[in-house]
Amino acid sequence: MLEIFFPKTCSFCTSLTDKPLCMNCTEDLYLMDKVDCCAKCGEPFGHIEKSAEGNELCLRCIKDEFYFDFARSVFFHKGFIKELVHKLKYRKKIILAQALSELLILNFPFSAFDFDTVIPVPLHKSKLRKREYNQSSLLAKKVAGYFNCNFDPFNLVKINKSKPQFEMGNLLQRIKNVRNLFEARSNKNIEGKNILLIDDVYTTGSTINECSKVLLKAGAAKIGALTLTRATF
Repeated sequence: MLEIFFPKTCSFCTSLTDKPLCMNCTEDLYLMDKVDCCAKCGEPFGHIEKSAEGNELCLRCIKDEFYFDFARSVFFHKGFIKELVHKLKYRKKIILAQALSELLILNFPFSAFDFDTVIPVPLHKSKLRKREYNQSSLLAKKVAGYFNCNFDPFNLVKINKSKPQFEMGNLLQRIKNVRNLFEARSNKNIEGKNILLIDDVYTTGSTINECSKVLLKAGAAKIGALTLTRATF
């Protein structure tokens, strides 16, 4: 009955649809699963089609710079999906979290879900007070609920302030900017667990990697990283 008076609409163009996005908008999504990428960090290689093996590593991963086991993103960070993420993140459009988490789940990039716990990348308490919510936590909660696994939004914390990563001019600056920013409050819910770490956007992987370092030190058995979009740097 409610749908008669409040019909579901596309989160971008407001056309009538029972999906997060209407068919026209869905056709304009830039899915990352259509390109070949690094088997570990998910860095796109630029090939049009996936290779048969799918086990190639990028230069950074060959140098063994990452603490997570693998990272994947669903969409390229461009077009209207970029605009939706921006509205959720900076314009308090919390209602978009439902649609974006549905897109994350519908296009889940892992062949099987073998994680025990879903953990969002945290915000510093000062930024959380100002924004009033953590967009990554909103996405992570929906994913955990859909796959019926533990959702742990409070164990991994950001203990120090940092400048926004987009203000950093190069990769080294980004790595230094997030160094020693995070800690785990307790090892009990992490030790021996397979962790799915969720954030909204992956650019260089510096933030995800620093969080993974902390989780690994706390005893995590495996760490997979998942972001809604992937930006180029």
